Amino acid sequence: MNIKGKRFLITQPVFHRYCGSVVVTIELAIFLMENGAKVDVYTFTSDESIKRRLENKGINVYMPHDSEKLNLFKYDYIWIHSQVLPEPIVKQLPKLANAPKRPFFIFLHMSSHDYIPDEFQWIYTFEENLADIVLYISEEVKENHKILFTKPIVESYFRNPCPKKFSNNDAPDKLKKVLIVSNHAPKEIEEAVSILRKKKITVRHLGDNGRKTKLISPKDIKEYDAIITIGKTVQYCILGKRPTYIYDIFGGAGYLTRRNYRENKKLNFSGRGFSKKEPNIIADEIIKGWADAKKEITSISKNYSAEYTLDNSIKDILEILSTNGIKNIQINYNQSLSFYYAQRLIQYRFYDQYRVFMLEKENKILGNKLSNITEMNKRLYKPNIFIRIGKKINYLRSQKTPKAIQK
Repeated sequence: MNIKGKRFLITQPVFHRYCGSVVVTIELAIFLMENGAKVDVYTFTSDESIKRRLENKGINVYMPHDSEKLNLFKYDYIWIHSQVLPEPIVKQLPKLANAPKRPFFIFLHMSSHDYIPDEFQWIYTFEENLADIVLYISEEVKENHKILFTKPIVESYFRNPCPKKFSNNDAPDKLKKVLIVSNHAPKEIEEAVSILRKKKITVRHLGDNGRKTKLISPKDIKEYDAIITIGKTVQYCILGKRPTYIYDIFGGAGYLTRRNYRENKKLNFSGRGFSKKEPNIIADEIIKGWADAKKEITSISKNYSAEYTLDNSIKDILEILSTNGIKNIQINYNQSLSFYYAQRLIQYRFYDQYRVFMLEKENKILGNKLSNITEMNKRLYKPNIFIRIGKKINYLRSQKTPKAIQK
């Protein structure tokens, strides 16, 4: 795989919180850059810290207000999340028919939920006319998206692969520390945490409703003896050989084993397809099943970790594109104009989502401050203190004024 000097544009609807496609974009952009490619990222919204993370690596992050700088024909590959394309590039699409050289178009689908409609085609047949390859993160996602295509397409899987740095051969000796990675951990997990802590097991929570939100690092995985999570973090655990308890808002299978591996893989390790559990059962399974889970994840990692590394995944995708070559793309002016207006409409949707997110974030900060002030007032306001002070004042008043002061 030689991508040195190649130009990539990765498009992504939001960049203001760490979630599935944001993490994929960050890791993909950095991987490509570190392998010699020149990388730009386009997004509707962005948190300054996430934007700075990429820019410090030499990766440009563009937003609608400065997207006029983007030109369709300067790229070798355009990697598209959630059907997002910069408006200037959409306007240039009709020129593809007569272009001597054009970029490959890669579409990635990461969800099959109807409450995430941006993952689906906005304009019927538009994607199949433009895409050189369509990628899915799981069989479940493929089944839900493929019904929208009217003709055969080149397709493959991109199973949330990870940088090689997550690979680890050190196995934990004992269950002492557990990490939860979730933006939406359910109540039963929170209650199970209380049980685990009573049994002297340290538990840390990373995610929106935990104490900290951050990009997961190899150190985070290596530091803990078991991980409670779903989705992309499971791939980190497979590479890092950490017992993985799959459970979240949808329920889950419990510890990942060779027996339930294929079903979990088909559903992108999402927890769907399995029942919900009571908190005491979750805690009990985590403790009693840990030793076996360690053996299971070691075997899974040995047999399947190659499938979840970015190196292998990108190499496979580029080989497919090279083998099939550039296809003839016909996007007329009317199709381009329809997609242009669809882009603007979805852009407003994400702006609204961003505003709601920022309001909720601000409310959470203000709520924490108010809680701290209330707690401080409780500690300061102790009636018996004031009673004692009052008695002391009355006592002093009852005493005769010293002569030194009278003079």
